[in-house]
Amino acid sequence: MKGKLRVIDGSTLYLVGALIYFTLGLFFHFEDERLALIAIQFFVALLPPIIYLKKKGLPIKETFRFNRLKVKHAIYIGIITILLYPVAMLGNLIIPIILSLFGDLQPPQVPTPNNFREYFILMVIVSLIAGICEEIFFRGFLLSAYERIGKTKAIIITAVLFGVFHFNIYNLLGPMVLGLVFGYLVFLTNSIFAGIIGHMVNNGFAMTLSFLLNTMQSKFPVEELAVESDMSLTMALISTLIFFVVLSAVTGFLAYLIIEGIKKDFKEEEKKNNVAASSDAPLDISNVEDVDIELEKELEKTEASEFLPLIFIIPLYAYICVVQVKQLFE
Repeated sequence: MKGKLRVIDGSTLYLVGALIYFTLGLFFHFEDERLALIAIQFFVALLPPIIYLKKKGLPIKETFRFNRLKVKHAIYIGIITILLYPVAMLGNLIIPIILSLFGDLQPPQVPTPNNFREYFILMVIVSLIAGICEEIFFRGFLLSAYERIGKTKAIIITAVLFGVFHFNIYNLLGPMVLGLVFGYLVFLTNSIFAGIIGHMVNNGFAMTLSFLLNTMQSKFPVEELAVESDMSLTMALISTLIFFVVLSAVTGFLAYLIIEGIKKDFKEEEKKNNVAASSDAPLDISNVEDVDIELEKELEKTEASEFLPLIFIIPLYAYICVVQVKQLFE
């Protein structure tokens, strides 16, 4: 497996990205929060993996899986992402419910559009730019680095790291769910574009919903429609959770059926390619055993020490969690 990323490469760059993220936050103060978002995407998610590969002399196209994706599969992935949006929302409800037991929730504010101009600008930043940059970092660089320990483990690890990298205790489990889905789709299609499309659709869908909600609130002020209720915030969140559990069961099943359809397409295509290959050339399995042995040796070489840089992320994330939890009691 020469010419490929190692686990230590992924762990190291993840730590570097986190340090750059915090450095930007501590020493660079942007008056426009949108500029901060752009800076984070380019200087944390996009440039470091490209520079790293260039320095290592590793192939960018193969590492990032810049492979073609059929139009119909791209459409399917967009639909799957929308169908799984309730599942991600379900994940993001769990921690707020727990935190609401201890005080008033104060989640970090994220930019939301109040008019069409803001909506267009945020769609470009949050959907297009973030969708491309973050996927290149997580489902491109990191997924390739951790792939050596097995595809399933690579999907899970990168999904967890994706959730943590938002550095927001309120927005932890939702991104993890999406990370699992995007990682699986990238491996299934062998194309980073599966993750990019899914990421862009998810963020764009969320931004569109917030834009529509803000528009409705401007026309129909909440204060005028408010109805007194004795229901606590925790009970309200639990009721919402139950609603999303039911909704997620339905939409999740539909997403599963579409994923199975994509898998079927690739199996049929693989059969056609195997038939064509067998008719064009004699079967040669002389080096299959050698390849398997080489792969096993590479897997054995992966040691726990290669994950060591990730340990330094713990105090950074713990600090963010402490700050956000402390706000509950203020």
